Amino acid sequence: MKEIKTLNGCLSILMGKSGMGKSTISVYDAVGNIRDNKSIAYFSVEYPQSIVYNKLIDHFGIKWKELFKFNCVDATSYNLDDIITAIRKIKPEIVYVDYLDLLRKNTYGIDQSATAEERIKHSKIIVTEMAKLAKELNICIVLLSQETESTAFEDSVNALNRMSEDVNDKNVIKMFIGREGVFSEKITCQDISHVILVEGYDLKHYSSINVQEIYKY
Repeated sequence: MKEIKTLNGCLSILMGKSGMGKSTISVYDAVGNIRDNKSIAYFSVEYPQSIVYNKLIDHFGIKWKELFKFNCVDATSYNLDDIITAIRKIKPEIVYVDYLDLLRKNTYGIDQSATAEERIKHSKIIVTEMAKLAKELNICIVLLSQETESTAFEDSVNALNRMSEDVNDKNVIKMFIGREGVFSEKITCQDISHVILVEGYDLKHYSSINVQEIYKY
């Protein structure tokens, strides 16, 4: 099961509040691509490499021979230039970056204590550069974000749209993950490309997650 929508030459942004399962779904998605013989690079800006590997083994029962193919980079101290340099060196088909907010802090010193305008301003730079790199290398880049702490779906969608508004090629797939009941009928597929609703979330038993897809790009 692969839930994250990707396309060669595009940047996929998956936004959701903390605890919604962004990291878990991205790891599971990466394993699915490895099993499809895709080369991946997973940049973990939040957790050390060992924690990601433990999640793969404990939660998903990944075998050692598959683990060797999982190219996880401990990026806890990486800034934007470090990530771009590593991607060019590794040359993967699919890249995962977990996650934008910490990458922004490492690069510009901007964290959740800054104003919303400051956060959006510097997030735009990262999103634009990542989208340009995906286009240039014709690869898929998945960028996770919890930009807004608001419970309002509209606020998250607005943040997603603002973060990607400077991307000239419009090669951004905008996604949102949240609980049942968060979805608003005010939002259309022109505002956001894909919505994942999660119910019954359990880290140790991923198969118990009931995922409902609303939009498909």
